[in-house]
Amino acid sequence: MLIISIIILSVSPSQSNNFFLESVTQLKWENRIILVRPKNNLKDVLLDFKIAKSKILDRHINWFVFFEDKIYTNYKGDIAENFNKNMVRKYFSVASLSMVLIGKDGTVKQEAKDFNLNAFFELIDSMPMRKIEMEN
Repeated sequence: MLIISIIILSVSPSQSNNFFLESVTQLKWENRIILVRPKNNLKDVLLDFKIAKSKILDRHINWFVFFEDKIYTNYKGDIAENFNKNMVRKYFSVASLSMVLIGKDGTVKQEAKDFNLNAFFELIDSMPMRKIEMEN
């Protein structure tokens, strides 16, 4: 009986087949989030994320690119059908915005009109939680 209890307790909701990411707030305290809504340079944005893969992993970043009705991401789980519409409506209500950085605490740290991944890396590296991570 004890073994069965341990197995049941070790399964988290994210491991369940029924778990769908509906909002980036579900990733709070686990990851930093970069949301991008490119104006027309989708290939360049995706290439920048590919080139920066190790920097992204080191900084615990999940990124989501919203282009037309599609989502491009490094998030490994299942995403709810309404995720794209909900995130665009919540974080890109100002049409000129192109990028949003959300900290591990779930708050918006920076919004930008132009895509500049390195600027977000610099901002992340200046944050107290990131400095502690780098020390460890």
